[in-house]
Amino acid sequence: MYRDGVEIFGWGNYGNVYGGAAPSNIYELTNDGANLKVIYQFGQNPYYKDDGTTDGGSTGTLLGDAGNAEIARHVHSVIWDETNLTYYIVTGDHDHGGTEEEWESRWMKIVYSEGTYTPTIIAKGLGGSNYQSTGFNLINGELYYNCEAEITAPVETIGVWKTTIANMATVGNHIQLLSSPAGPVSMVYDGTNLIVGLFNNYNILFISKDLGENWERIELDKLPGYPDHGAFMPMGDLDENGYQWYYKLFNSTTDNGIFKAKVI
Repeated sequence: MYRDGVEIFGWGNYGNVYGGAAPSNIYELTNDGANLKVIYQFGQNPYYKDDGTTDGGSTGTLLGDAGNAEIARHVHSVIWDETNLTYYIVTGDHDHGGTEEEWESRWMKIVYSEGTYTPTIIAKGLGGSNYQSTGFNLINGELYYNCEAEITAPVETIGVWKTTIANMATVGNHIQLLSSPAGPVSMVYDGTNLIVGLFNNYNILFISKDLGENWERIELDKLPGYPDHGAFMPMGDLDENGYQWYYKLFNSTTDNGIFKAKVI
């Protein structure tokens, strides 16, 4: 991520899952990591109060910005649009059967201008809607995203979609690129390969080399040496050998680490 030629890093915390209740915030690092600021604070979520449990509850201390009505359980993804000086953000997860104000699946943006950060909620969705997503990839001016709501979503909703920035709030104009057997946990793009891994121990990886027009399905648990447990989360990093792929295994019974994969 760069702004005015200077490297920045924006992210949000994935809280209220393990280790106790936590407020949901968007952060930004500058100056080689020396400067950290909170650029957005979500409101006080009544379903994740600090009650001493691992993920919070309906009793205890409220956390977050008391003056902000926008709530989230946690942040799924933060990406940076360098051209428009804008962060695009996805949060999750539930609707709690309540009013729109209680829906936690939100898409929002934060526009930067001369030291000021201006937030706007773009859309909110019920659990099981397209807006229950794990995040965006901005590719050629379009947003590619996952619908990860495998529990309550209709089967045809689950998978990979794309939309223009102008149509983010209009699901009817979104285009589905992949229908998957479980909600995607992560999607990465290296300029050639669009790589998607799934929740819930499916051990399946989807790869597209033409931005979702065609997909190759790889059964990971059939590959030699693959540790047969956990959900696959593809990640990538540049090193002296080029672009290296890594994968993260969740819900594992014997291990829960990061493993290096073959270069694609």
